[in-house]
Amino acid sequence: LYTDRYEDYRKTCMCWGFTVEDGWYEIIKDLSFELEELIVNWKKWHPWSKNWPRASQVKEKWGVLRFYMDGNYTKKMRRLIYDVENKSSRICEECGNPGNRRDLVCVQTLCDDCFKNAQMRESIIMEN
Repeated sequence: LYTDRYEDYRKTCMCWGFTVEDGWYEIIKDLSFELEELIVNWKKWHPWSKNWPRASQVKEKWGVLRFYMDGNYTKKMRRLIYDVENKSSRICEECGNPGNRRDLVCVQTLCDDCFKNAQMRESIIMEN
């Protein structure tokens, strides 16, 4: 799944790693295990192909997880990714507790406590 992790930036965005906070670790981990199993099965049926499904970017955008893939990924893989991306819009990106999308300098999904902390950090930055 993450075979391109150390490839050149001209080939993949995975060279920058996971550009999300730790609160989404569990949902990304669970998704990764499910996708990896599907990829192993895909490779059994397509042993000649070098264009196997693999992650090309994992990031946050507008407060939601974005998980992009390259290669011949399947409808089932797309469905899993879609479900996890939707789930991320209700999970605090900072701590993993239930959260809501919040409008700060940028949109983030945060729980009440992390939102208050982010507001404090934002106000300190604005004062300086």
